[in-house]
Amino acid sequence: MRIFKTGIIVLLTVFASSIALAQDVKNASGYVQIFDVRSKLDTNNRQQYYYENDLLKITYLFWGEKGKMKVSIENKSDKPLYIDWAKSFYQINDDKLSYSPEENITEENKKVYMRYLANNPTLTSMDYEMNSYSATGTLYDTKVEGVTKIDKTSTYTRSKYHIVPGDVYKFDVATVPRSEARNDEAGGMADVYEVSFDAANSPITFQSVIMYSVNESFTDEQQLAHEFYVSKITETDAKHFRAPKIGKTMEGYPIYKFPFRKSTKFYVEMDKKYSIKERK
Repeated sequence: MRIFKTGIIVLLTVFASSIALAQDVKNASGYVQIFDVRSKLDTNNRQQYYYENDLLKITYLFWGEKGKMKVSIENKSDKPLYIDWAKSFYQINDDKLSYSPEENITEENKKVYMRYLANNPTLTSMDYEMNSYSATGTLYDTKVEGVTKIDKTSTYTRSKYHIVPGDVYKFDVATVPRSEARNDEAGGMADVYEVSFDAANSPITFQSVIMYSVNESFTDEQQLAHEFYVSKITETDAKHFRAPKIGKTMEGYPIYKFPFRKSTKFYVEMDKKYSIKERK
């Protein structure tokens, strides 16, 4: 069994690219659906779902286009902690995706993986993390192993999948919008459509399963299963969603306010023709 050893690892390029992508919407004339995620887990002071015991703390961050299943695992103990990614997985409905590199690729599961892979243009790159820069400043990638060793009092983060492949929710055309002050212009009003769900009737339910151990042989392995569901879907126009520009990145890209942003939410952009306003 090969071990990927880590101390305190920060996935610089994954984090940076997610920020860059979040600075603007692809189509300012389009529409956006915002998905609120509910769970029985507690939330921390940054409004992120987390689970904690004496050995570890697992934190989930969802915000991003199509959602990000970002799992951050902190080893709280003074001994190494091992995560078996081959026995850990993300599942939404009938789609089950391993957190580990897939050993048996078939045409059927390849299509499933390609729908959910985050920030990976090809299937061959899905098992690599681009997590740092070399001394020359060029990007290098690291092979993702099936087992990760997290050193004492260290944290490891893995972000491999979108929560949803990009499908949008079809609102009933009879849905009545509420009107609220626009975020992008003073004095304007925006139509906002909302629908709420409970765990039983939610159109999107998903879970994250993590297998861990305090020894490399996994003779005392423990499994944690955390469940989530979409409790509310909001639809509005993209300009209202992103709000006014509040600055620029060092590279000159615009930064918008994004007032809907929250770690317990994610969003999906949609063409104007699929919006409830156009379908009406």
